[in-house]
Amino acid sequence: QAKQILWKLLFGMGGLIILAIGLIAWDYYLFQWLTKPLGHQTVIGGFATDWGRYWLVWDAVVLAWVVTIIFGYHLLNALSLNRVYERRLRRSWIIGAKPPYPNGSSGVSQPDRGWSRVWIRPDIKMSDMKNSRVFAPYPLICTALNTPGSTGPKHLNRKADSFVIGPAYSGSALTRWRPTQDLEGISDMALSKAATISAAAVSPNMGKVTQRTLSVLLTLFNLRLGWWVPNPRPSSWLRRQLQRPIVLYWTELLGIASHKVPIVYLSDGGHFENLGMYELLRRRCKFIIAVDCSGEPSDPESDLNFSGLAEPTRRGRIDFGIDIDIDLRPLMRDPKTGQVSSHFAVGRIHYSTRSGRGAGYPSEDSTGVLVYIKPGRVEGKQSPDILNYVRQIDPAFPHNPTFDQQFDSAQFESYRELGYTAGRAVTEAAGKEAGAGAR
Repeated sequence: QAKQILWKLLFGMGGLIILAIGLIAWDYYLFQWLTKPLGHQTVIGGFATDWGRYWLVWDAVVLAWVVTIIFGYHLLNALSLNRVYERRLRRSWIIGAKPPYPNGSSGVSQPDRGWSRVWIRPDIKMSDMKNSRVFAPYPLICTALNTPGSTGPKHLNRKADSFVIGPAYSGSALTRWRPTQDLEGISDMALSKAATISAAAVSPNMGKVTQRTLSVLLTLFNLRLGWWVPNPRPSSWLRRQLQRPIVLYWTELLGIASHKVPIVYLSDGGHFENLGMYELLRRRCKFIIAVDCSGEPSDPESDLNFSGLAEPTRRGRIDFGIDIDIDLRPLMRDPKTGQVSSHFAVGRIHYSTRSGRGAGYPSEDSTGVLVYIKPGRVEGKQSPDILNYVRQIDPAFPHNPTFDQQFDSAQFESYRELGYTAGRAVTEAAGKEAGAGAR
C-alpha cells in the first residue's frame, strides 16, 4: 500500500519535483561553484572569466542534447500518465477469448470454450486491422489535433481539428492524410494506445477548452494524458531536430501546440467533437448510429442540452453543408419522474449536392439515416436492479459526470444493462418497420 501511494505521489507531482530539484541543484551547487572567487582571477557579473571552469555546464548541456536526440519525443511521452491510463483501458476493453495454444504454439485457432478464458490483447496493432473487415468492424479512432498556437480565425476559435488514426490512412485536413504504415509513431501503434489517446480527457492542451493558466498547472503536476506524434505533413530535417522534448515541454506548458510543427499533440477526440460523427459525415455515410453518453445535468428538472449531438450538427453544416433533421422530443426527460419515452430517436441526414467544405445546398437525392441513442430511463422498461440503483444508491443515474471513472460493480452493471436495453429497443423497432429509413 505504501509503495502504491509513493508512486501516485511521484506521478502526481512529477513536474514540481523535477522543477524543485533543478532549482535546489542550481542554487546550492552549480551557481555557488560558478560564482566562487578564483584567487587572482577577475569575476564579472558574478561569473568567472575562466571559461575552462564551465566544463561541467557544457558537459551537462551536451549530455542532455544527446539524450533528447536519441529518445526524441518518445521521452516526453514516456514521462506522461498516458501509459498508466492505457494499462487500465486495456484491462477493461481490449480483450478477447483466449485461443488454445497446443504445446506452446503461437498459432491462433477458434476458441473451444468461447469467453470462458479472457485474454488481454496488447498485441493488436492499428496497421494489422487494415483487412479486419473479415472479423471485426473497421475502426476510425478520432482524436483532437490541438492547435491553440495556430493562427487564423477558425483556429483561434476551435483550437483543434479532427485527427483520425485508422488502419489504412491517418491524419487530418490540416496535416493531410498519409498511409498509416508510412507514419512514424503510428504505424506500429497498438489499438489500446489509439483508444487511450482518443480518451485523453485531461491534458495541458485540450482543444476548445484550452486555458493557459490551467495548462501550466496540469503540466507541472504531470497530469498529461495527451500524446506527441510526428506530423503527417512532411518537414525538413532541421525543423525536426529543433523539436526536442524541452521545446515540446514548454509548448505543452504554455498551451501553444500547433499543426505547423514537425511534432503535433493529440488528445481526447471530445476536445473537438465527442461522438465521432464529424468524420462519418465527411465520408457521407448513408447510415450512422451515434451513442451519446456526454455529460448532462443530473437534476431531473433540468432539460438535457444534447451537447454531444449539437457539435457535429453545427460543424457538419459549417464545413460540409450538411443538415440533420431529427425530432428529439422522445428523449426529453419528464421533470417530475426524470424518465423519457424512448431510448433513441431517428433522423435524416441531408448531404450537400457535392462533397467538400460548404459545398452547395442539401439534396433530397443524397440523404442518410441517423439513429441517435441517448441513455435514459424509459417508464415500464427498467429492470428491478436499475430501479433499486436509482432509488437507493444514485438518483443521478444515468447522467453521472464523465469524470467519474471508478465504477463499482452495481454502477457498471446498471450502465451495461441500460445499454443492452437501449440496443435491443433499436433492433426491435427496426424489425417492426419496413426499413430503417421508414421511421
